[in-house]
Amino acid sequence: MTVVVHPAADTELAEAVAYYTAIDPVLGQRFYLEMKRLLQAVCAHPRMFRQFDPPARRHFSPSFPYGVI
Repeated sequence: MTVVVHPAADTELAEAVAYYTAIDPVLGQRFYLEMKRLLQAVCAHPRMFRQFDPPARRHFSPSFPYGVI
């Protein structure tokens, strides 16, 4: 499966990583790795996640107030 990140989502991700890194570099790294984990999970099992606007599905992070659509 190919991952395509919308430019606005890419910008939001970079800003969020910078925000958490400014608080604590370890927190920024944890956030980045969590988003990477979410993307990997969606790629591995795309139908596992709840549809909310077919065909879009979403997967939320249990650790941060972010998710992947």
